[in-house]
Amino acid sequence: HLLPLARELNGILHAHPFDASPAQRIGAALIDAHCTDPDALSSTLGVVDSYLVLYCGGNGPGPLSTEDGRARCARIQHTLAAGFTGALRERTLTEQEAIARSALTARSHAEEALHATEARFRAVFKDAAIGIGIADLDGNILEINDTLTRMFGGLEHHVRSHRVNEWVHPEDSPQVWKYYDELVRGEREHYRVEKAYYRNDGTVLWTNLTVSLLRDSEGRPEYQLALMEDTTERRLLNLRLRYEATHDALTGLPNRTLFFERLEKALTAQDGVRFGLCYLDLDGFKAINDSLGHAAGDRLL
Repeated sequence: HLLPLARELNGILHAHPFDASPAQRIGAALIDAHCTDPDALSSTLGVVDSYLVLYCGGNGPGPLSTEDGRARCARIQHTLAAGFTGALRERTLTEQEAIARSALTARSHAEEALHATEARFRAVFKDAAIGIGIADLDGNILEINDTLTRMFGGLEHHVRSHRVNEWVHPEDSPQVWKYYDELVRGEREHYRVEKAYYRNDGTVLWTNLTVSLLRDSEGRPEYQLALMEDTTERRLLNLRLRYEATHDALTGLPNRTLFFERLEKALTAQDGVRFGLCYLDLDGFKAINDSLGHAAGDRLL
């Protein structure tokens, strides 16, 4: 690639009349050959200065005096350097423009993707069948969806006026707040528990609660995202079925199933503990039922 350029330099040196401007194209050709390092220019100028006149001074149609050859060589060097720096500047500007366009395109695509992601999240957030809430790490509730508002009685300000750690219920498991503290400290990514809340009217809301930690771009904890499934009716139904399975339908008294459960619990509670068991019967109870009716017998029991 460099040999044709050397021949052109020889031609420029011996041209009549002398014109150094074509050397500018040779400087630009070095940039086209990806010789963009500053050392490439200094090495080229050094070679031209040391060897162009020495080896090519007598190759032209007429001999060049040493003084004339050195003068021409100096002008060739200056013009070549100007062509090199001009082409390098042009290439740098072109690359910068390409980078800027790419950056703008990437930013535009990123903004479009972010907008699409935000739109999808908003659609899920608004229309989800479960309650969704977002809070900061201090427990301040920042945003809740309509489902969560309805779960708590339809009063958004009632929910948002409380901090997360104020929603304490007597039946909370000790693990609930242990997990919560670990999450806001960044030691836990998520947890799932059964949690009860008091509504504004004093009734109890039971939920399956899943809380996840949201981090910023540098991995630092930033927000907490809560997903709540209302399990109140399911829990009440289970309690009702449990009650019916362990109590007599007529009297409402504990039946044998509950008796044996409690007896087994007492037997296995602590090793080495003695306890007494009394078995009581009512003599002549049949006479009460036969004479006064089963309603009176149920009341007596």
